[in-house]
Amino acid sequence: MASSPYHSGMLYIHFDYHANCRGGRTDALITDLKPRFEHKLNEFRYFHSTEKDGPLLQQTGTVRTNCLDCLDRTNAVQTFIGLTILEEQLKSFGLHEKPQIVSRFQQLFAQLWTQNGDHVSRIYAGTGALDGKSKLKDGARSVSRTLQNNLFDTSKQEAMDILLSGSLLNSDYADRARTVLPFNLRQVPAFLLGSLFARMEEYTNTLPLTFWVGTWNVNGGKGMRTTGGTDRPIDDWLLDCAAQAKENKTNFLLGSWDPNKPVDVFAVGFEEIVDLNASNIMAASTTNQRQWCTDITATINKRGHYVLVNSVQLVGVCLFVFIHVKHVPYLRDVATAMVKTGLGGATGNKGGVAIRFQLYNSSLCFCCSHFAAGQSNVNERNADFQEISRKLVFPADLTPHGHDFVFWCGDFNYRIDMANDYVRDFIKNANWPSLMEGDQLLFSKKDGKTFEDYVEAPVLFAPTYKYDLFTDQYDTSEKCRTPAWTDRVLVKGRKFGELEWNEFSIVYYGRSEIQSSDHRPVNALIEADIHVTDERRCEAVLEDILATLGPSDGTVIISADEPNALYEPEVYSSVMGAMALLGEILLIRYSGAHLCVTFSTGQSALKAAQFDGTEIMGRVIRIELCLTDWRDVLDKVISLCRNTAVALSDTGAPLLLDENLISMHIPLSDPSASGLNDLEILEGEEVKPTAGKEFAGSLANMALSEAADVYAAGAHEWGLNEATSPDIIPIQKVPPPRPPPSRPPARPAPPKAREAVTPPVVTPPVVTPPVDPWAVESDPSTVSEFQPVETVSTLHDILARGAPAPVNWDPWGSEPSTFSPSIPPLTKPSFDTTVGSSEASTESPPPPPPPPRRRVGQQLPDVLRSIAK
Repeated sequence: MASSPYHSGMLYIHFDYHANCRGGRTDALITDLKPRFEHKLNEFRYFHSTEKDGPLLQQTGTVRTNCLDCLDRTNAVQTFIGLTILEEQLKSFGLHEKPQIVSRFQQLFAQLWTQNGDHVSRIYAGTGALDGKSKLKDGARSVSRTLQNNLFDTSKQEAMDILLSGSLLNSDYADRARTVLPFNLRQVPAFLLGSLFARMEEYTNTLPLTFWVGTWNVNGGKGMRTTGGTDRPIDDWLLDCAAQAKENKTNFLLGSWDPNKPVDVFAVGFEEIVDLNASNIMAASTTNQRQWCTDITATINKRGHYVLVNSVQLVGVCLFVFIHVKHVPYLRDVATAMVKTGLGGATGNKGGVAIRFQLYNSSLCFCCSHFAAGQSNVNERNADFQEISRKLVFPADLTPHGHDFVFWCGDFNYRIDMANDYVRDFIKNANWPSLMEGDQLLFSKKDGKTFEDYVEAPVLFAPTYKYDLFTDQYDTSEKCRTPAWTDRVLVKGRKFGELEWNEFSIVYYGRSEIQSSDHRPVNALIEADIHVTDERRCEAVLEDILATLGPSDGTVIISADEPNALYEPEVYSSVMGAMALLGEILLIRYSGAHLCVTFSTGQSALKAAQFDGTEIMGRVIRIELCLTDWRDVLDKVISLCRNTAVALSDTGAPLLLDENLISMHIPLSDPSASGLNDLEILEGEEVKPTAGKEFAGSLANMALSEAADVYAAGAHEWGLNEATSPDIIPIQKVPPPRPPPSRPPARPAPPKAREAVTPPVVTPPVVTPPVDPWAVESDPSTVSEFQPVETVSTLHDILARGAPAPVNWDPWGSEPSTFSPSIPPLTKPSFDTTVGSSEASTESPPPPPPPPRRRVGQQLPDVLRSIAK
């Protein structure tokens, strides 16, 4: 609250409801709570307006109530505040002197708040509110809440994430969209995300931050109090590690690094923070966790002001993450996870914990783990890593490897495959390269069995395991364990294809000489480039992409100055050969004297339209877009994606959805064209048009109206002259039909023998719309990157010389060899004037059968898919 610009006008009240209202003594609300906020209620007032005088009072504030672990207490306080305001409202009407009316109002008002608390409790806790009247009923509800909180709450969170993040929740594009894009652009259609991410460098800046990541197996230690009188404090590990490395020429330190540079984020991992006995494995104590948190906070705050982001403990494995206060306003989406790997995943003596969050526009994950012990248990350690990587799942199904940066530390227990004497001899001579030749982690990493794509700095320090307590001597017990680098820190940055997007460098990697455990603490300093999105530049890039995206149908209509020129084989081959150079062609069809060509992308259609008016073989070729107002359609789609929290209806009536479907009024410019006259309400009420062209319907009607508007925006009239091709059934440009029924309607019957009859007034034939080029890429991960519109250098040469293009395709019926074999061969036109009379040329095929009546519930999924396109 203190960080809010409005904190000066806020009043924070801490009221212990459990202690003050124990046993149902709610009189404490009147004696203790009311005097503390009554002056604010008098200041906020309430809204009061009359027909004669207009507004008399305005509400100027609101009260927000929060409870840490109980919805019923929150609702009780809200009810009390509401009844307090109700008393003032009744005074405004002059009813406060009539006890019976006041009592009735209070009774009904209390019932409303009781029902509100009950419904809210069902949403969040899975059961109704506890009423205190029946212990058996309240006990059953408490058991249900326990099951709900432990087993089913994650699915509710996922449902909320779907509502907020859209249909791309679990895709790689969704992760990047949630991280990089501004909030109002996270639900843009999938066909735009590929283009936006390909140009991320144009609207993002980098902010270099320093991360301190360390691990220490404390052997059950309780903090600085166990370090002994002659031991070093933990300042050497947390604060002075880089400075001491520069002074003593030990450990790894990048030469250009400034040891005094402040750290932005601390990630401190511990193993065996408690003794791994049976009692702690069953229910680990958190006393040591709290003690370590206090000691670390006091230490790192000597160099700045840091706050705890979160901490998580799994028996002996514990992780703390601290951040400098200046970055707190840009921190969000904090989550934790843990995985047990001990005894086949049954116990937590071994396992891993993780904390993730988003900082600015980069996602970060910090992991700390403790793998299986034993000199020869390499496969078990590799299996622990794989299991933890797979089972560490955050909300929205995020895994550690789905983050921009992953910092992984811990006691991995990888040993050195050498004889004990050789190892100790190499340590005395500080021969670290020779000693690394036996490192099990290095072997497993090279084989791709563990920590694939992770980076570790050069190891230029002595093995950290195993020491005698409070000495510099390696293990002198009967077991005389071989020294090893069991404690490690590794880092990984996510790549976007071949793009090195998340860059980092390890500037320090070493150990500290704290002797209170049989392990030595290890830490690394990493400088990483955190991304910061410039929303204005992002909007400009999106506008540029939309301007060159092209029409959604990818269709152009080609015509010539002479009516039948496109039916000549030489002209046809030259034109289609040139079109093939512009992009993949999905469909070719004649429409009277016009030739309709559908490309796989809208960019190809824009390229083709650039050559409108080109002359070929003495004939002027006209090339025009079929969907001329394609940009208006795109703007409408983007507008719908931006405003996801407002009603899509233009009416002023509020949209309220209860357990029963509430009808609403949707204005339509042409309801009959979208097929709304054939809909039925779920309750069985038929939809009928009114004088104002408004229809009462359900949520599906609203979706249908938006689909009808989008489709209507794509309608374009073309003046086709069917008389120029008497033997070809004309294909007219019609508005796209509404979503197809479960079984497609029968094809229109072919025209009978042509007779001189009066042409009937019929509905234009329903044709299958061209393939939507935006829907070609079904998998968001395969969406091709956007390519700007370019001019094909050889196109003018082909059109200028009029030679047949290198396309081996006979346009009069043979199968194509370059284009898709699914395109049917064209019908060879006939120029027999005895058949093509003027009367016959005006005949149209019979209208299609009327669409079947279907219920709203059956139609809604198809409608939503149409809107997505």
